[in-house]
Amino acid sequence: MLQSSSLEDGLRVLVDAIIGDRAIEAALWVWPEPSVVAMGLVGTARMYEVRSHELASVPPADETLVAWTQFPSPCSVTPLGTVGALCLPSTARPLSTDEQHWYGIWLEWLTTREQTLRDAKLRSLAEFAGGSGHEINNPLGTILGRSQLLLRQETDPERRRWLTAIGGQALRIRDMISDTMVFARPPAPKLRPVVIEPLIHSVTDRFAEELLRSGIQLRVQ
Repeated sequence: MLQSSSLEDGLRVLVDAIIGDRAIEAALWVWPEPSVVAMGLVGTARMYEVRSHELASVPPADETLVAWTQFPSPCSVTPLGTVGALCLPSTARPLSTDEQHWYGIWLEWLTTREQTLRDAKLRSLAEFAGGSGHEINNPLGTILGRSQLLLRQETDPERRRWLTAIGGQALRIRDMISDTMVFARPPAPKLRPVVIEPLIHSVTDRFAEELLRSGIQLRVQ
């Protein structure tokens, strides 16, 4: 269990520990990210189905979990810690208080570990974006600077369009790197007044080449 590569693997091992060799089904529900979904393993540890549902409340009501589980026979719900619950057929032996306590700790550890792994992946992504961004932005700056210099000297409309496209694509690459860093390490939002017209023109200029290839005419008023 300590070497489980994902939350799903960890839940499968936990289901196996709970029901063992008993010929019964179980449904283990967990909501590690309350703003997103609840995830459930329904079946046995060796033959199960992964289900997910959007959460309207945390924790979900017992009748909601029963409806999501869709057992053919009545089932009862046992809370496991603060992040999960177990559905067993009403005819199955209920968990003791000690079992509920330790399985709850186990489940909370699994969800915390999943979040820890996600955080580590985002940190690695931010480090990669920072290192590669520095190496890529240097040649991009040269390409952008030369295209702007040539653009100031060029009078032919077709060549000006080519140079504008080169500069726009260089800016697009720069922004993709920047967006990756922001995704991995999002800053706190800061509201400020913005003049909208230059932003609109920057977007239309950036996609001018693609619009032209697609035969799309864009007019901004």
